[in-house]
Amino acid sequence: MSEDVRQNYLTRRPGSSSVYYKRRYPLHLVETIGQKIFNKSTGKKTEAEAKTVLGLMEAQYRMVVAEAEQRLAAPVRLAPIMAKTIVSNRPTPMFPSAPSLPRLTDDQARCFARQYFDEQLWELDRDISDHASDREWEDELDWQIDVLGDPEHEETLRWTQYAAARILIRHGIAAEPWSGAGLLLSNLIRRAMLQLAVIRKARVAGDYSDEITDSRFRHSPPAPIEQVAAAAPTSSYPSVTFAELIAAYEHENEGETAKYTEKTKAKRKGTLNTLQRFFGADHQISEINRAACRRFRDTIAALPPNFTKSAPLDTPLPDLVRAVDDAGPTLKYATQGTYLDALSRLMRCAAAEELIRINPLAEPLRPRGEPVPAEDARDPYSLAQLKVIFSAPIYTGCVDDERKFSKPRPGNIIRRSRFWLPLIALFTGLRMGEILQLTRWHVQTGDDGLPCLLIGDDIRVKTKAAYRVVPLHETILKCGFMRYVESKSDELFEDVPEGSDGYKSSVFSKRYATFAASLKMDDPKLDTCFHSFRHNFRDALRIPDMDKALAKELFGHSRGGDVFDAYGSGARAEVLRPVIDRVTYDIDLSHLYAD
Repeated sequence: MSEDVRQNYLTRRPGSSSVYYKRRYPLHLVETIGQKIFNKSTGKKTEAEAKTVLGLMEAQYRMVVAEAEQRLAAPVRLAPIMAKTIVSNRPTPMFPSAPSLPRLTDDQARCFARQYFDEQLWELDRDISDHASDREWEDELDWQIDVLGDPEHEETLRWTQYAAARILIRHGIAAEPWSGAGLLLSNLIRRAMLQLAVIRKARVAGDYSDEITDSRFRHSPPAPIEQVAAAAPTSSYPSVTFAELIAAYEHENEGETAKYTEKTKAKRKGTLNTLQRFFGADHQISEINRAACRRFRDTIAALPPNFTKSAPLDTPLPDLVRAVDDAGPTLKYATQGTYLDALSRLMRCAAAEELIRINPLAEPLRPRGEPVPAEDARDPYSLAQLKVIFSAPIYTGCVDDERKFSKPRPGNIIRRSRFWLPLIALFTGLRMGEILQLTRWHVQTGDDGLPCLLIGDDIRVKTKAAYRVVPLHETILKCGFMRYVESKSDELFEDVPEGSDGYKSSVFSKRYATFAASLKMDDPKLDTCFHSFRHNFRDALRIPDMDKALAKELFGHSRGGDVFDAYGSGARAEVLRPVIDRVTYDIDLSHLYAD
């Protein structure tokens, strides 16, 4: 885009046919407006046409700014935490000064300024995508840096006193703007704003080192903010430890958790134990501020997978972080989110029960990294990998299917769990846990006379949408599956014991991981596991003229209302059979066919 257009604040969104007028609001008005950028379509398709309405767009922008200035200058009613209501006619909220409130100290001013800097830096991390490529933002930043460099500048006084007043209101602490502590807080807020503006400008230029040159913000504060703010009224907030908060939270949600499966309960308990492991069972929850929550977020982001099993439970989490190789894997985005969600729920509970004054996670923290769509969390196996899997000794003949499953003995094909589960998953899309719960009674004959699997409410499934009828693919039948079923009195895979959590999948997942590792088929471009067979099945259903509703029903993502109207007779099998018959893979499995 030309420099002339950039000066006129015109831009074009990727994939949009319209030219937009995009301009940042003044920094001191962002909170009042509730947005950082004025971004509106000009209604024109070309830059030349857009220039004809620049005057109108400029007028609309200035109207928003003028209205915000008026709102900012209007009387401000302070937070209900104040002993009495104070009204100010000044352009910024008046510093709280009620005699019943504790007075601001120098230590509090230093810690409040550091908290402000940390919070704004965190906001900058979330906002960087908005202006990283806006060159006009550099001019505004240069202006801000010049203004903030002058402690007596009118705009500097306006911005800093506004921020300082809001901080004092938030904590219920009084001060006079001209008092020693009041002047210290305003000046430190100015230094924080100046440092942040310098960091913003460096980021726009592509420098993300975030060099902090102001010594006040280069090091951590000497104590948590709630400690130095102890003079604030806290008589209505009891002393509660982190362990006591967890106990209160569990008691409050006892009715809901009773509905969970044992596996879900165990995961929930493990998550809460990790939170307590970080913060400490005896740690006072009043001392947990947003900075502490960010430290937790950054710690779990650097933890290795399965860290709860790799070290003694009394090992401090930071020690595990230091032990991780820089190139080693760390917790995935979704796993980090599980821990942060649990911490957020605990803090909401504490605030709701009036155990803390301020919820430090009123604005949730995002995990480090980028989210991965659920359907892309694992990759399907490549064709080459599928050929390796089904050419392994377990499918061509092995000494046994236990410890010596990888040692060849041609012709000795043992058809038990190791043999059947990958095949069933590949040609039905069933999850590991669903397959391992199958009994001979889940294999029925449909109205078309052919076998199918009935996944009903007697099987523990991920969601109710997983209740479904799955016709058996011709390949599975050719491999002798019905003969195998007839040989069983009840469970199809009794050779897999239950794990300590009561689930067979916890045992078989380890067995399969050992099997996959023995094949040495790792592909750095692919993230695969047993669940990848389900992704292969999903891809196999992506045929241009495939009925998407039936494909989803077969895959267990949705189902029609009549799927189980005649549970046990396979009433829907004949409808789904043509769908399952179209599932094909370019691999030769004829060596698995039963005689």
